[in-house]
Amino acid sequence: MLFGISPGAAVEVLAAHSDGRDVDLATFRQPILGASVPDFEVEELRRDLLDLRSEFPAVLTAKTSAGSQFDRKAAELVHRNLAIPASISGRKDFWIWVSLELGRDIVDWRHGSDGQPAHANNYSINNKHDGLLARLWFRAELSRIDGLDPYELTRRGQERDFWDSGIIRSRYSSCRPLTRALVRAQYPAEDARPVYHSTQELGIRMLYKRLKRIHATVALEVLDEASADALLRGLCHDLVRTGA
Repeated sequence: MLFGISPGAAVEVLAAHSDGRDVDLATFRQPILGASVPDFEVEELRRDLLDLRSEFPAVLTAKTSAGSQFDRKAAELVHRNLAIPASISGRKDFWIWVSLELGRDIVDWRHGSDGQPAHANNYSINNKHDGLLARLWFRAELSRIDGLDPYELTRRGQERDFWDSGIIRSRYSSCRPLTRALVRAQYPAEDARPVYHSTQELGIRMLYKRLKRIHATVALEVLDEASADALLRGLCHDLVRTGA
């Protein structure tokens, strides 16, 4: 059975946790009726993420890339464990429930700072895409490709802003070949530095704008991998490259 928790109830749960009060999530969750997907165990996902977290520092700091490295690997774990259709992935109440069931310790470890808990946004309370689990799932969902290593593109890129602003929150990412072409254009290899500058006016952010404009006039859904790569090459020809 899949469940959902409303944003208002989630705020109440987090407030109780902050006050040191125990909360039974069963009193807040509501079943999602008609969800024809296999049941999954949140605890199994939790164990996988805790095992992965053990490979990283006990406390994350802004001066290290450990958080981004965690995201690169965690996205695959989240996606493999949550085999859900679009009708469920678009529900904010679902992502709130999974986030709270998973445990505050994981979310706080990844997004808390200076001993303070993570902001409520990281539980998908305001925007589902802001939540830790949701953004990791969508990262893998949009970049996955059939093959021997389906999540190879998912692991590319250490800048969260590239995935959040450039892909997850953008409508053109509904075209999977274009999304994968964008990843290949900015990160030609798994361990590569970004190709196009992230802060220069004519850098990667200009490419996002061009993609948004072209989305209004081009039927992106007809693109295959080759045509998407060709489109990106044309749109990138004059962008400022990193180190240029």
